[in-house]
Amino acid sequence: MDATACITGSAAVSIDLRTEPDLRGHDRLSQPPPELAPELNGPIVAYLASELAGNVNGQIFGRRGYAYTLFQTPKPIAALYKEGGMTAEEIARNFDAAFREHLSVPGIPPSPALQQAAAAAKKG
Repeated sequence: MDATACITGSAAVSIDLRTEPDLRGHDRLSQPPPELAPELNGPIVAYLASELAGNVNGQIFGRRGYAYTLFQTPKPIAALYKEGGMTAEEIARNFDAAFREHLSVPGIPPSPALQQAAAAAKKG
């Protein structure tokens, strides 16, 4: 499950709440390693919510370990349009036709070493 909090429309923080152990055996919910501590998100959320970041809008930020990252701004690749807008039911009926082929799994692609480790784990 992911939890996302939006602050003043210019910042979003996504926190991974899965409880399975990571590759180092840490339980992510109860014993995160120090570099994954959720409180490390606080400083960038506070900054982005402040007047000092008033010029920052529409950006996607993340955190990997102790580093804050700026992701490339997404560009539109598909649209669902109807003059005057749509109801939720109309969106539900047309969503897959408009967007399904363009959906992807978010995140940073795994490194070759991680892919090899995952393949070895499946075999053994």
